[in-house]
Amino acid sequence: MPWLTEQYVINTLSCRGFDTYYVNLKPSPDVIATRYLDILRKVKEVWLIEVKGVNEALVRIDQLETLVNLARFVSNPPYVKAYPVVAVVGEGVVTFHDGETLLEKALLLQRYDGTVKTAKGRLIGTIDVNRVEPFLELPESKQPCKRVKSTFEYLRDIAVRELEEITDGDLRIIFGDKVETIPRARAFEPTDDKCIPRVDEGDAQWG
Repeated sequence: MPWLTEQYVINTLSCRGFDTYYVNLKPSPDVIATRYLDILRKVKEVWLIEVKGVNEALVRIDQLETLVNLARFVSNPPYVKAYPVVAVVGEGVVTFHDGETLLEKALLLQRYDGTVKTAKGRLIGTIDVNRVEPFLELPESKQPCKRVKSTFEYLRDIAVRELEEITDGDLRIIFGDKVETIPRARAFEPTDDKCIPRVDEGDAQWG
């Protein structure tokens, strides 16, 4: 179950046209939000979100590094644009900050606003999210406008979408003076041509 701050982020974005997924990955992200930017649903925007409360707006450097690296890995312009985002919840407002700018500022300053100790005793620097102005500020939504999805559903949706990309559309092939339209899915099936023996079937005359 998501924390209240995470639930408010999920609710708020679901009411702004995003599909939201509660993933709770360690060290980050907590939430993934996606939406299509075009009518044909070919260009997708993905937000990888780490959620913080207004009274504890410190984000760990390793969380920022994870967000930025994941965003770079997921991005496939112009079809998929992924962004590392830190959301701060409190006082009836959700603010969204650019995670990459935060990481650059932390590395540039070489000075952190605090440190936290991991379970293994390692100290990790933290930076105040408010060092970077929010690129978006929205009022909290107490109730979701869409059902939140799980990590499994997020991965399943990606797989289904990839399959749709493969099977979407037809191939037009010219045979002499005839044009034949073949569904793309059929194009990957073995040929029905019996004139040439298939390698995996062999032939009585072989050998």
